[in-house]
Amino acid sequence: MSMRSYRSFSVQVRAGLAVAGWPFGRIDVGDSELAVRSFLFPSVRRRSVRKESVVRVYAYKRMGRHRLKVDDTDGAFSNVSVSLIMQRQGVIDELRLRGYPVVLESPPLFGAGRR
Repeated sequence: MSMRSYRSFSVQVRAGLAVAGWPFGRIDVGDSELAVRSFLFPSVRRRSVRKESVVRVYAYKRMGRHRLKVDDTDGAFSNVSVSLIMQRQGVIDELRLRGYPVVLESPPLFGAGRR
């Protein structure tokens, strides 16, 4: 992603067993790609998914935290969870502005209902 084609937000990123706590985790919302990364913790390597592969982005609240879960056809984000500590509505608005299908509901547990 070029510097002008995305907007970055501070979040907590959990990717498998690796965690980058807020404010060290990032979600980059781009015109053609969605990515998570950490600028401090090398164990959280950059993961991205093409916009065309995103089936839906779940925005929900669980255990007192606002979260995002991306359902994608490539499975790139299958074990990635994003906690929105600040700017919750800003992240959701940016996703919608760039054409990502955001739904305000919890994702199915254990991958049930995947198409």
